[in-house]
Amino acid sequence: MQVTVHYNKLLIAPRKIRAVLGQLRHTSIPMALAQMKNSPRTTTEPIYKLLLASISAARDRDPAIRPEELRVQEIFCNEARRLYRTRIKSRGRAGRFAKRGSHLTLVVERTQKDQE
Repeated sequence: MQVTVHYNKLLIAPRKIRAVLGQLRHTSIPMALAQMKNSPRTTTEPIYKLLLASISAARDRDPAIRPEELRVQEIFCNEARRLYRTRIKSRGRAGRFAKRGSHLTLVVERTQKDQE
């Protein structure tokens, strides 16, 4: 059983989120929650919420499932739409900059030994 959960239009740059995602691939959900809870980075909060949402979505499909039976199969971050803003520069000019956003996707599956 696979469950896919999305977090769209997150106003954090994908580069900052991808630095954290590498350590979560192919880990169990309780281990991933512990890593995100104890990390000093501020980008781990939306990932933590996404992991909790994946547990809830898995329980919607199978109420008897436990978080220990789930593991992260795939997690990735795509770039969302950019918001272009202007910043005041010297000599009365204005410069344009982009506020980058992200789309997070998490695929969770039940471990093989528990499916039998």
